[in-house]
Amino acid sequence: MSNSKKQPPLFRVGDWVSLVYGRGRVLAQVVEDRGPLGVSRQRLYRIRLDRDPSEAGTFEVREEYLEAATKPEKNGPGAAPK
Repeated sequence: MSNSKKQPPLFRVGDWVSLVYGRGRVLAQVVEDRGPLGVSRQRLYRIRLDRDPSEAGTFEVREEYLEAATKPEKNGPGAAPK
């Protein structure tokens, strides 16, 4: 048996996170907590990039590569006025 305590997840489904993607940081939203997987028990999250909806892309990222972020403000047509 392991003496280490289970670490609670840092993020929940719906949380906004940022991560390095390409040459810079991007915003993404957590769509699934995959839990601690594999031999090393790394927690994985499925995230969706905050990009054009026609380019919907989801992929899995280890928790250590994510940082908490705030929901992006949409200033395009139909956005709520400030």
